[in-house]
Amino acid sequence: LPMKIYLDHASAQLPNEENIKIISENLRKYSANAENRHFGSYQVRNAETSALKKCMNALDMQFDTNAVFFSSGSEIFRFIGDFLNTLPQGNIVANAAMHPAFIAMLKRSKHDVRMVKFNSESELDIDDLKTKCDKNTRFFAHWHVHSETGLIADIETVRKTVKNINPETIFFVDTIQSFGKMPLPKADLLTASGHKIGIAASAALFYRKNLKYDFSRLAFDYRHEDYLMGRYENAMIISMLEYAAISNDNHLYFQSLQKKIRENLPP
Repeated sequence: LPMKIYLDHASAQLPNEENIKIISENLRKYSANAENRHFGSYQVRNAETSALKKCMNALDMQFDTNAVFFSSGSEIFRFIGDFLNTLPQGNIVANAAMHPAFIAMLKRSKHDVRMVKFNSESELDIDDLKTKCDKNTRFFAHWHVHSETGLIADIETVRKTVKNINPETIFFVDTIQSFGKMPLPKADLLTASGHKIGIAASAALFYRKNLKYDFSRLAFDYRHEDYLMGRYENAMIISMLEYAAISNDNHLYFQSLQKKIRENLPP
């Protein structure tokens, strides 16, 4: 049977020496504030852009994808919640197994929050999903890999169901557990956290550039106009993007080994 479980072992493993080396080198080279106008800041901005391209190519992400950066996954969820509360009132569709930080954000929502049930195989109940989504669904959220059970969700079936009901619904997938470890699903918004690959204080929200909303502009205003979050550490973001590209190659190799082992095991 195909493996549908990915267990997170990030908190149980020793620090990766390769990670420590990448972080150390980037802290030496990219300690400048990227928002200044001197040469050091110019170098930081270029390094961040280069690392993002390298990461997106390695992970085979959609060509029209861009990213905005944060210090943690919880900070991303808070930003998303504040963004959603600027939209015309409607509904948000999610499930009770989302990350606690995401659930906390939903509790602050001005929208009608609808929770989809699970079926006996621990997948979203598609029939229930069809009753919860409608033309007023502003936002749909699901996880790619569940942080507690390791279950890998059938995102493509869910995405097609949601988009068939309302193509304008923003389709969000929490990929913090799977980023850099397995192929990412198609979505309007995806997440990444350096903590899961051994890079502290780094996170990213990937978004499709042809969305109705410019998340780069929204994130800039969130920080510089409303002062709702602090400055992320560029060296950590660069390290996260660089290591994700490296670790993706390693995980592809291990996945191929797993396939060969499973094909040759006795029934």
